[in-house]
Amino acid sequence: MANRITVNICGEDYTLVAEENTAYMEQVASLVDKKMTEIIAGAKVGRGDAAVLAAVWAAFILWTFAP
Repeated sequence: MANRITVNICGEDYTLVAEENTAYMEQVASLVDKKMTEIIAGAKVGRGDAAVLAAVWAAFILWTFAP
């Protein structure tokens, strides 16, 4: 059964629905929030651009470290 949780990422609430437990989903959301906040502070970009850059960062990590 899917779990549903509301998380806050960069000041916006999002509802996540997944089979994973809520603690895991909170950790994932926290990581995304942290990375986007770092990008916004360092590069002075908006949330949309920060989301794309965070996705590129996540893809890089997966590509680099996934088996």
